[in-house]
Amino acid sequence: MSLTFQGIHLDILNDHTSEVCVLGARDSGKTTVCVYKEIKFLLDYPKLKTFLFRFSEKDTQSKLVPFFREMCTDEFNVTPKWDAKEYCFNFDNGSIAYMFGLQASSASQRYSKMRGLGVARVFSEQAEELDTDIGLEL
Repeated sequence: MSLTFQGIHLDILNDHTSEVCVLGARDSGKTTVCVYKEIKFLLDYPKLKTFLFRFSEKDTQSKLVPFFREMCTDEFNVTPKWDAKEYCFNFDNGSIAYMFGLQASSASQRYSKMRGLGVARVFSEQAEELDTDIGLEL
């Protein structure tokens, strides 16, 4: 797979505003362009830390993590190391991509997974699944 972005996808890739909301139809390439963009940032900016997630841990690990790994290999020819204890990919340049779900088992742990994470970037796939307070906390 060798991606070439055009039109709105190229606009998303080149958008460097502080917040970007990408909406579109199912299978329109939203996740593809956004994950590509995150990996590009991780490679272009050594020691960058980013957080990519879906609300549930199961969806993050079964859908987003494999897609991220495949994109790293197929499009960027890199194989970051998965750290199962920290739930992150470590890149050779010191960049880190944390990937875990935010759904908490109790109200007291609602924000504990994200507090203190210390990342420069956040990508939420299926952000409509998030409660408003989670979005505000991010």
